[in-house]
Amino acid sequence: QAFQYELVLESRRRPELQHAVKALYDSYRDAMRQELGHIGIGPDEPLVHLLFAAADGLVFQQVRGVGNTSTEDAPARMREIIALLKEGLDPHT
Repeated sequence: QAFQYELVLESRRRPELQHAVKALYDSYRDAMRQELGHIGIGPDEPLVHLLFAAADGLVFQQVRGVGNTSTEDAPARMREIIALLKEGLDPHT
């Protein structure tokens, strides 16, 4: 994971790496989209973007060594929210 973040940062200085970073992130979003589909949540690009951004940020925090409780508890909360979405309930209540 650390290498991937180094690649992302380096791509800002070296445009020839931007295609590789885009392909990497596209593959992660594709995987997120497929997993949501497997549990019955239809195509929802804003949701895919939101969940991937949250997961990406959590992994970055772990790589950077934050490792606090909120970072460890967040994936469980994400699963709870996804379960609510699957059941068709409003996750804001």
